[in-house]
Amino acid sequence: MKKNLIIMFCLSYISIFSQQEKIVYPHFNNTRIINLQSIESLNPGVMELKISHRFGAVTEGANNLFGLDVATMRIGLEQGVSKHFMFGVGRSTFGKTFDAFAKFRLLTQNEGGLKLSISALSTLNANGTPFDKGRKNYFTSRLSYINQLIFSSRINERISLQISPTVVHKNLVKFALDKNTTYAFGFASTFNIKKNISLNLEYIARVKQGVNTPTYTDYYNSLSMGLGIETKGHFFEFHLTNSMPMAETGFITQTTDAWLKGNIHPGFNIIRDFKLYKKR
Repeated sequence: MKKNLIIMFCLSYISIFSQQEKIVYPHFNNTRIINLQSIESLNPGVMELKISHRFGAVTEGANNLFGLDVATMRIGLEQGVSKHFMFGVGRSTFGKTFDAFAKFRLLTQNEGGLKLSISALSTLNANGTPFDKGRKNYFTSRLSYINQLIFSSRINERISLQISPTVVHKNLVKFALDKNTTYAFGFASTFNIKKNISLNLEYIARVKQGVNTPTYTDYYNSLSMGLGIETKGHFFEFHLTNSMPMAETGFITQTTDAWLKGNIHPGFNIIRDFKLYKKR
């Protein structure tokens, strides 16, 4: 009897464990939605090359080919280390910014379980533009830090939703009234038209802190929408956005244009995966 109970217990444990590890469908088609980091992580051994462009506003007219003559660019490399951890680095022309990040998976939505995935993201940005010569400068003044929790749920085969509470801290701010720390909430969703085609939407809402500071009033919340197409080994996304920067500090706190004023920037992301080694 005791032997049977032990066997039943072991079988139950294996059944529960296997249920927790059932197929987990991806919430989004990539590790980024448009600018915002998604809940997704790269598989172990996979390296990803990302090339992103944001062009000038379409309101710049035919003389600038409706913004295509003006562009900012970011190139980045990301690496999957394990099913719970990945990291990446990048360089943007906007602010000559270097960025590095690490993303940790804390909880994975599974079939028959809690309909929620959670990840933690930490990012370091370094501004590379020349310092003002009229003051004493420190390297640490170039740095800003972003910490983010990412909550995501795959509602069904077509729809996924995400919310990302965010803290941005800048060691150096432009005006005396500015806050060093900015709080924001990122909201995102995707709608899968087909298995390899998706409509993506993201919005980053900054939290107003007390009096209107120059950092808050001179900039706008970032809003982007795009169409993503996935092919074997490649992902292409065309989008419209009011943000020229692509590093977190930039598009969260330094978006200078507004949709309601017609300052809309076309752009695209091109992504290529490389499998460096197989998971053992």
